[in-house]
Amino acid sequence: MSTREGLVRYGLLHGEETTRAVAELERLKEEVGHLKLWEGVAVVIVTGLAGWLVSTAENAAPVSFALAVACVLLMGIGILRLYRQIVRRIDKIGEL
Repeated sequence: MSTREGLVRYGLLHGEETTRAVAELERLKEEVGHLKLWEGVAVVIVTGLAGWLVSTAENAAPVSFALAVACVLLMGIGILRLYRQIVRRIDKIGEL
């Protein structure tokens, strides 16, 4: 059963409202998928940088080390922001 059929079946949508709500639902689902992709990419980058920091902490140049730490922190903040965006869109999906 498609999303549209499910919403109509349970009496949540009728007529033109159905088309708009289904379009909005599909758009939100696509956005969630896209944001999850970039969240995964960011997690991989942070994991790689953290591994590099642990393995070369004693031998790394101070500038490189400082930049890597700053990048890990900034990417961590970015991951949290992406997560919040995903939660907001999931909440909007629940409201439809």
